[in-house]
Amino acid sequence: MPYLETYRGVVNQADCDHLGHMNVARYYGICADVGIVLQNEIGLTPEDIRHGRRIGMVVVRNESDFKAEILVAEPIIMRSAILEIGSKSLLFHHQLFRADGVIAFDTTQRVVLFDLVKRTAAEIPPDVREKVEAIMVTERA
Repeated sequence: MPYLETYRGVVNQADCDHLGHMNVARYYGICADVGIVLQNEIGLTPEDIRHGRRIGMVVVRNESDFKAEILVAEPIIMRSAILEIGSKSLLFHHQLFRADGVIAFDTTQRVVLFDLVKRTAAEIPPDVREKVEAIMVTERA
């Protein structure tokens, strides 16, 4: 399965720092948003997280490369994939593109399924595992 488009937007002035380019906090804010998109793709909806099984994903490791500047008013697109599945964790890969097709940001995130009641890591349920395996990418873009 190809990478999924998980975010599309335009950089606002408020997203930029004193150097005039998109602030690091905004990159990770987008990653937080697209994490929710991926959770929905694998069957962990906001309703399920809040009132259902009370499980969700938490980031435990992040490795990022900032490859090119993104300036105010630039359109941006994030594409994401799930690269690995373990018993309790997944490996997310996100790439943020400028409108000219240049990859500006590349990050991998190890996320763990988190039991929101017990506040501990949890085994990935069979229905979630099935959905992950259906969309998982075997090679990094």
